[in-house]
Amino acid sequence: MNHNLEDDDFQFRPLTEGLGFQNKKAATTPEPKFTGFQISAAATSSAQKAAIPTNSPAEMTSPLPRKGYSTPTTARTPAPSPSAPTANTVDEILKTLNDKRRYDFSDKKRARLTDNQAPEILYQNSSWEFAASMLDLMLVTAGTLLCLIVLLVLTKVDLYGNLARPDSAGMVYLSILALVASVSWIYLVTHRVFMGFTPGEWVFDQRLGRPEEHTHAIYAVKVVARATLIIATGFIFFPILSMIFRKDVLGSLLGLELVRKV
Repeated sequence: MNHNLEDDDFQFRPLTEGLGFQNKKAATTPEPKFTGFQISAAATSSAQKAAIPTNSPAEMTSPLPRKGYSTPTTARTPAPSPSAPTANTVDEILKTLNDKRRYDFSDKKRARLTDNQAPEILYQNSSWEFAASMLDLMLVTAGTLLCLIVLLVLTKVDLYGNLARPDSAGMVYLSILALVASVSWIYLVTHRVFMGFTPGEWVFDQRLGRPEEHTHAIYAVKVVARATLIIATGFIFFPILSMIFRKDVLGSLLGLELVRKV
């Protein structure tokens, strides 16, 4: 049986719509038909819109920059406010502050600085003080006993036996007196040369000589001579004379008197 292919009607159809294989029918919208009343109303509304000026956003904003096109812009310089300080005013203020910070080292300023210093301490001549001597005597006695203890420990001498049965010359008593005199001389010379006063004199605001006299080398010589004379006279003669005449007799002789703060 012979089959003729031309007699067969083959038609290829897409499986789904919208793949572009078939011709779509263009959707047409029916043109609106305006009546006479509608046309007149539209014309009046368009005329009103044309009469009223409106500011579109395009007029309020600047155009966007484009390539190869530059819009001329005018640079606005802000007007200086009257309250803002200028450069000259700032320089003048800084100069004024620097001038105030500078110290005035003139003679008048130095005179004012010296006025605020502590007043100079004045001294007046003083007589022998019994209470000060008693305090110094207690310290000398304590030093003498300390030296005696050290001496007895080193020599291992029976002090009580020697005092109870002394020899005919009494050397044990002379030795004790020499020890007391030596300690007293060292006590007086050391304190007065290096400090200008003994602890007893310091308590009662006394000193031997004024501070300006301590700078001279003769001061140490006078201190040594004064201590030697006091010890040689037995600690009694010159103190009694000072109490009678109410002044430092030995100091008047040596030119180095006891003084007290005013």
